[in-house]
Amino acid sequence: MNVRHLAICMALATLGAACEAPASAGPQDSTATAATAFPMRTCVNLGNALEAEVEGSWGYTIRQQDLSRIHAAGFDGVRLPVRWDPHTGPAPGYAVDRAWMERVAQVVDQSLAEGLMVQLDVHHFEGLVENPNSPVEEARFLAIWSQISQRFQGYDNRLMFELLNEPFGDNWTNARLEQLHAAALRIIRRTNPTRFVILGAIRWNTLDGLDGSDGQRGYRPPNDPHIALTFHSYSPYEFTHQGADWLGADAPQWHRRWGTNADLNALHWEGVRAAEASQRLGLAIQLGEFGVLNEISADQRLLWLRTMREAMDQRGVAWCVWDYAGAFNIYDRDRETWVPGTREALGLRR
Repeated sequence: MNVRHLAICMALATLGAACEAPASAGPQDSTATAATAFPMRTCVNLGNALEAEVEGSWGYTIRQQDLSRIHAAGFDGVRLPVRWDPHTGPAPGYAVDRAWMERVAQVVDQSLAEGLMVQLDVHHFEGLVENPNSPVEEARFLAIWSQISQRFQGYDNRLMFELLNEPFGDNWTNARLEQLHAAALRIIRRTNPTRFVILGAIRWNTLDGLDGSDGQRGYRPPNDPHIALTFHSYSPYEFTHQGADWLGADAPQWHRRWGTNADLNALHWEGVRAAEASQRLGLAIQLGEFGVLNEISADQRLLWLRTMREAMDQRGVAWCVWDYAGAFNIYDRDRETWVPGTREALGLRR
């Protein structure tokens, strides 16, 4: 055991996790913490609502009482996943449907009024994700951000923008994503010169895509003083998504209980890697999505949530759990109560 690994083991011991050697070479700086603080430390995703083409068609419509409850529980803010592309008109303007824009603005306004920060994104942009080099989809993407920027230009900096959720597939490279990010950022800065803008890498916004562990080069952010990084983690996917009905025959299977020492340590290494990426790039970082399907046994689900949250907290990495009321829910809308144990697992006790 080398000095670096020994230091990590000592840190894990303070969290009640035993130490085992990682399966592969680990991060180079075991003492890393995030380079600077992400402004929203504790967050919940309002998934399955405005990320659907029609709000409510996936079983959830955002209510103001939900926002009040989220703030009362101790969350700093919400991430608002929004699908925009089906609500755009024809070229060249790709005008966003007015009713859709105003519904998004209503949720933003209600959230801010409740004392929550808001992270507004472009979600499920299938045309662009499937065809990252398409001039048509690039034009639509930039037009969407031009309109979002104009609609929200007068808002204070409690509202943040996130450029593109989870680009994936063999057609993506970080170089191409960086071009799109830079172009969108130039548009945003015309009307929102100091708005906080959040950027993730390829490979579903994973750390592998961010730091180049997947064999491609790592992500290189634009030079801007008001940006931050995001990444997503549902590791191991075979556990967190086991039996997901929307995946059909492709749903992964998991054939043992999760929670061995190796399982726990793997999540803590996610925190180390995230902090190292933050230090390397000199930017704040957030775990923008993490969660476990709600059909998995409660004890394992809560253990996973607590372990991942602690791994981020220990390294100064902000987090945003997925999600409030969808298939990974921490709130039970049928019973109108928090899923037992979830607030405690997330370190929220009021």
